[in-house]
Amino acid sequence: MGGGGFLGGELFEGLSVQNRKHDVGLDSGVNTTINDGHTDDLHVSCPILTFSTPLNSVDPSVISGLKIGDKLVVDARNGSILAIAMDGRVAGSITAVQLAQLSACLDAGYRYVGVVEHITGGTCMIRIMHSS
Repeated sequence: MGGGGFLGGELFEGLSVQNRKHDVGLDSGVNTTINDGHTDDLHVSCPILTFSTPLNSVDPSVISGLKIGDKLVVDARNGSILAIAMDGRVAGSITAVQLAQLSACLDAGYRYVGVVEHITGGTCMIRIMHSS
C-alpha cells in the first residue's frame, strides 16, 4: 500500500492528499479572519460549509470518466484549490465565492469532498461538503 488518502472511511490507493499542519478540535477556540473582514469560528463554520460550484479549468479526460454521485477530493496545491479524482488526476479547480472560507478550513485541517451533481459536455458541477 502506498501513499493513499483517507476519505470518509475509505482508503483510496495511490491518491496522495497533502497533510495539513494541524487539526482544529471543537474545543480549540481557534478563530480566523476571512477576506470580508469578519471573524469566523472555524470549529463552527467548517463542518457545515457546503455549496455547489462549477469546476474551472477542467481536464476533459478526467471528467469524461466521472458520473453523478462520484466523489472528488478537495485539496489545496500550489496556491489553488483543486478537485481530484480518486485515481489522483486533477479534474479541475475551484474558484467559488466561498473560496476564502474553504481555504481557511483546509488550512485548519478540515477535509472536503466534491460530489458530482451534473456533467454536460465540458461543464462539471460539484457540491462541496465536509468529509469526516
